[in-house]
Amino acid sequence: MTGRTRATQTGAWTVTGNVATIHFASLGAAVEHAEGPASTDHERRSHTGTGFFGTQTWQEALTLASEGWAEGRDRVARFAARMVDDVQGRTARVAYEYAETGPIFDLGAYLDDDPFCMQRPIEETEAVIGRGPIVRIVANVTASGMVSASVIERRGAAVAAVADALEHAGRRAEIIVTYTSARNGYAVHVSATVKAPDQPINMDVIAFALAHPASLRRIGFAIYETAPEPFRTKIGLYGTAGYGYPAPHPLEETADVALPMAHGIDAQWSSDSAAETFVVDALRKQGAGIVVQEGAA
Repeated sequence: MTGRTRATQTGAWTVTGNVATIHFASLGAAVEHAEGPASTDHERRSHTGTGFFGTQTWQEALTLASEGWAEGRDRVARFAARMVDDVQGRTARVAYEYAETGPIFDLGAYLDDDPFCMQRPIEETEAVIGRGPIVRIVANVTASGMVSASVIERRGAAVAAVADALEHAGRRAEIIVTYTSARNGYAVHVSATVKAPDQPINMDVIAFALAHPASLRRIGFAIYETAPEPFRTKIGLYGTAGYGYPAPHPLEETADVALPMAHGIDAQWSSDSAAETFVVDALRKQGAGIVVQEGAA
């Protein structure tokens, strides 16, 4: 069972051993796939209940995914703005200018008898948004059933804050959302590009994809329901077995910034101040162009 594919209009399942994988070029393509016919009659998408799923109905989730999550967008944007304002107050972009003195010697300028043959660092006050190196952000929004909506929202807002800060610091952010399920030695890996490097940040899309429970528990679950057999049975889509257990996604290993899966006992996301640690650490690890002052966290 290696290398088989199950083609669809918006994506194709690839099966390698005990792992089934599918990727979508956009959130819209993922939603379109989720709307298609499911391979199982265990369609949790038709159940009601906002506490767990985040929406009362499946149709409501589709509307939010396609038209945007206005309420959440505003909350996530406020959180992200607060994080960005706070973090940017501690960051500096370093650039260089030619001068008569400085720590960097330019041999070419010196041989041309240019008195400004040295370079010295300066702090740029005007950000060059989204023109620098690409930073890949992979957000695994898979969460166990114990994870609350507030924690899911806080995690998504933290990722949005990182992307926003990076773009304001002159980087280009690529954001990929992933859903994963594993059980009985089998795994299902789903991913979708939420923001390509050359696209501006669309907080409507990002808020739903990363911070709304229905992103995983409606859209993600519906995509699981299209997986080929024996994956649906193995991860437990029949009866009351649920949708398996959260698991890492391989794309996390390719990420510059990775948001891991969530468990109900994770203290990292218990408060906004705890989530800020994720934001500051992620920016600090980017190295050149993002300098977080020591003791600021």
